[in-house]
Amino acid sequence: MREEIFSIIVLFIIIGTPFCGAQECEFKEKTYICENINYEFPNFFYGNYPLRCQDCQIQVFDHKSFPWENNLNSFNLSFTGLEFIGQNSFVGFKNLQYLLLQNNLIKNISKEAFKGLNQLYELNLQENKIRIIEAGFLKGLSSNLVNISGNFLEILPEKAFFGSQALLILDLSKNKLKQLNKDSFFNLEELEHLDLSSNQLCFMPLGLFKHLRGLKQLNLSQNKFKKFNFGTFTGLKNLIYLNLNKNLLTLFDSSYLLPLMHLNKLDLSSNAIYNLDANDLMLNLPTLRAIVLEDNVFSCTLLKNILQFFKSKYVEVVNDNPRYEFFNINGIACIDGVILNSISLDYFLKKSQEDAQLLHTYCQ
Repeated sequence: MREEIFSIIVLFIIIGTPFCGAQECEFKEKTYICENINYEFPNFFYGNYPLRCQDCQIQVFDHKSFPWENNLNSFNLSFTGLEFIGQNSFVGFKNLQYLLLQNNLIKNISKEAFKGLNQLYELNLQENKIRIIEAGFLKGLSSNLVNISGNFLEILPEKAFFGSQALLILDLSKNKLKQLNKDSFFNLEELEHLDLSSNQLCFMPLGLFKHLRGLKQLNLSQNKFKKFNFGTFTGLKNLIYLNLNKNLLTLFDSSYLLPLMHLNKLDLSSNAIYNLDANDLMLNLPTLRAIVLEDNVFSCTLLKNILQFFKSKYVEVVNDNPRYEFFNINGIACIDGVILNSISLDYFLKKSQEDAQLLHTYCQ
């Protein structure tokens, strides 16, 4: 009888420990670390702590991969070789706050893959192989931040994020986006920060921002915009910061920004702007308090007039990349003479540096 009881106790201990078969898990420094998982995670008690998968090779994650009840607050599947996420894969993760799926090989995500994640703060899908997302792939998800940067998206479909809730920050930077649908951002009325930087956008359809009434920050830097149309920014009445850095702007017409009722900061740096009407800009953006102008192609006469005007209106001209050894005003490079059309920034900076080297000495 004693031997039978002893055998039962030993079996109970074995089952209850984090070591299950060839797969290994251990609780170390308040983190569950699981190794060598290739599909299903072992069944044992998962408390209110993070779980990190180490040296795992998980091509497919679906509702059978982790069917156990748990209280995990973070689930890290980065660098696991993950390629596919099935439907309802995370319905048992009632307490999860961070789902980290970055740096994998994910190409396909099923509809409602993240359904049931109601406490999430961050869903990280950056640096994967995602080329297409289906409308509704976030249906049933409640997360403050969704990061899909560093993938291969070329098109955002209609109602791409339909069914998601509480989304405040959406990062779509460093993709291959060329085309947006006018209803791509349907259902994102609560969104506050949208990052579309480092894509291949040259056009935005009218009505694109009609669903983004709460947006406060919009990053369009490092795209291929040459100009905008009247109505492009309609709907962004609560926008505070607009970043247009490193585009292909030459003649900047600020009347396109007239719908921006509360814009506080505007970044126009590193374009090819050679003419800017500062007075017209302030008429269209009377709430402006900071502007970034560095690395455009201004004549020194025009730049002087622009800086004087903004100074009189108490608008700070921010310059985080001062070019002190160039011909400059307050660290912003400029050249002598009149510029009647756009020139390349490389040529402009070379000319500005040459002008600086030719300055006469006034010493007797």
